[in-house]
Amino acid sequence: MVASSFMATRKLSISFEENLEAAIRASASHEERSVSSWIAEAALQRLRLLALGEAVTAWEGEHGALTEAEIANADRVFERAARRRSRKSAASRVA
Repeated sequence: MVASSFMATRKLSISFEENLEAAIRASASHEERSVSSWIAEAALQRLRLLALGEAVTAWEGEHGALTEAEIANADRVFERAARRRSRKSAASRVA
């Protein structure tokens, strides 16, 4: 059985400052994506960041505040992951 990639969608009217609209449209165009797709991904990333913040707060509530060394290590991990994503993204645009 093949899973369907179709999801129910809803139309939403939103307003932006002109400069933000232009930046969103330019970024979406550069990525060869629709504005709707670009905004949906941005919203999803924001929701993930909020969930991450809540998880860190809960963890710190049980174990104490993260140390500077732990934060620095996390920064290195995130930087490596971002570089890998960037390389994959660039490679997929070339292909």
